[in-house]
Amino acid sequence: VLKESIPDSPVYDTNGLIEQLEFQRWQTDLSAWKSKLCAYRGYRLDLRETNLQGADLSFLNFSGAQFTGSQMHGVNCHAAEMIGVDFTATHLQGAWFQGAEMSGSKFDGCRMQAATIALGYLWGASFRGAEMMGVDCEHADLKAANMTFAQMQGSELGCAHLHGATLDDANMKAAFLNEAFLQYASLRRTSLQAAVLSMAKLHSAFLCRTEIDIETQMKFAQFNFAGLQSFNARYVPEETDFAAITFGDTSTQLPDRVMAPDHWPKFALDWDEFEKEWKKWKADPDSYVPPDPPPSGKDDA
Repeated sequence: VLKESIPDSPVYDTNGLIEQLEFQRWQTDLSAWKSKLCAYRGYRLDLRETNLQGADLSFLNFSGAQFTGSQMHGVNCHAAEMIGVDFTATHLQGAWFQGAEMSGSKFDGCRMQAATIALGYLWGASFRGAEMMGVDCEHADLKAANMTFAQMQGSELGCAHLHGATLDDANMKAAFLNEAFLQYASLRRTSLQAAVLSMAKLHSAFLCRTEIDIETQMKFAQFNFAGLQSFNARYVPEETDFAAITFGDTSTQLPDRVMAPDHWPKFALDWDEFEKEWKKWKADPDSYVPPDPPPSGKDDA
């Protein structure tokens, strides 16, 4: 019942990117499916506050189960089917979820340091406030996942699919995001000091007060159509061309070698104005005309 209405995967192009209207359609379908999950009143296996440390649950079907508050250190859930599972506040340190199907599952407040979810399917999963230090998420499919306030220092997210993911206020210091797909992702106040984002695809991502430093590696990262607001881009390396293919304003700090392109407004926009102008520019970059600065004496933002 939980799996039968899960939406089909969106269509990718040859570069692993998703056209905007296609992604919006998929997000709408995913939201409708998640609403069905929340409304489901059928049988759910109740394993709340259970001691399952080291248990072998590989290849089994636990979709819809409730594991809230359980002790699941080192559990083996390899290739298990765990759609719509509630892992809230569960202890999952060192757990093994490689290749598991966990779309729509809830990991809010979990302690899952050094767990493995590589190659897993986690569409629309929630990790709000989860402790994910050192988690292996390589090649995991985390489209539209919510990782707000997650602690992900040193996590492995190479080649992970994070299209449309919410990474606001996440701590991703020293995380490995080499070649990760961050198209349409939200990175508001995300900490990325010493993180590796070489060749990451940040197409149409939103970086607002996102923190990087001299140790952040962004060589050949792709910023096509990204929005940069109150972002310190001074540490973006020379090999990464970004200003001409992004949207920003005077709140964004550019390297001395880079001039603000003509399509950037010559003043700092507030968020609503920024979003509106960013969308207008993305819709028709060639004919876009930025707004004039406000009259003298009016606050810029």
